[in-house]
Amino acid sequence: MKPDIRDLCRGRATQTLISLGIDVKILNKKHHPCPINGCGGKDRFRYSDYKGLGEYICSQCGAGNMFDLAMAYLGVDFKELCNRIYSNLGIEDKKMNWQPPVNNAAYQEQKNLVAERKLNKEFIDRNEREFLPVTQGDPVWLYLQSRGISIIPNTIRYHPSYFQDGVNHPCLVARLDNSTLEPNNCYQRVSWKQIFLTPDGKKANVTSVKKCMPIERDFNGCSIKLFDYYAQSGRLAVCEGIEKALQHYERAKIPTWSLDNAGNMAKWECPKTVKELIIVSDMDKGFKGQSAAYELAAKSSRLIGKSGYQLETVSVKLFLRFQADWEEIIDNGVKSDYEDYYMQF
Repeated sequence: MKPDIRDLCRGRATQTLISLGIDVKILNKKHHPCPINGCGGKDRFRYSDYKGLGEYICSQCGAGNMFDLAMAYLGVDFKELCNRIYSNLGIEDKKMNWQPPVNNAAYQEQKNLVAERKLNKEFIDRNEREFLPVTQGDPVWLYLQSRGISIIPNTIRYHPSYFQDGVNHPCLVARLDNSTLEPNNCYQRVSWKQIFLTPDGKKANVTSVKKCMPIERDFNGCSIKLFDYYAQSGRLAVCEGIEKALQHYERAKIPTWSLDNAGNMAKWECPKTVKELIIVSDMDKGFKGQSAAYELAAKSSRLIGKSGYQLETVSVKLFLRFQADWEEIIDNGVKSDYEDYYMQF
């Protein structure tokens, strides 16, 4: 008797789909046209594999798992699909001998990616053990105080020493998570955002003051969940940078998340339990921040009234003044970066 097909494929659905000839491009957990029965579209399909059995979702034709995807993609029935999987695995009766297809470049690419992200996870785990809570007088506290931020959530941490450009620097670190909940009700970690500092709380003189640690999962659509929006009956604001998110909460008292950058903002998906979404836009000279904000607003507005979503309103907030982000302003005698200037509501 052959082993249960679901037990065989659970945890290695992606590799199995690739071995069957499924295009690896649609398995990268990004949005694509739907390959199911000519459904098509532009970006309605996304493969997630969030339970380890090749799960996917399409906003048009619904959700399914690796078996639904493979049968539709290959045009075979379930019995034929199972026979192909057993054959690829080299299984006869109870004998199991997993051998990936020879010279399959797509499979090897996926295998290398899995190995790389495993190493990244181990690297993050080692560094994470060194993180400390922010306390008065440390470089992170001094840095945020200099930018008018006094409310520091425990999602912001202090890393005493990280090697960058040949020197160890203290860092502000904040965790980037995706939107997938683990069984312990925590979101899946993607990476940690770093801001390199000097011991006296100024930005360090390094090649890149802000960067991410190596990623262990797909980066697209992740966020730094600084504050819990449940306490405000589903009201959530989002913006690009960490400092801006903290300053927005400081002044507006609205739970705010950082989406890290304009490109990622446009790819972020509003949680189903959010009722009011406020998008705080950067005022970029080249309009990149504004474009990303309105792209997200347009995408999110289509969720209003959609089954499973509680979203009722979407709005975009701009700065009081229009200048390039790199300019500096003087406000009440306090010098600050324009990108952190208080937004008008």
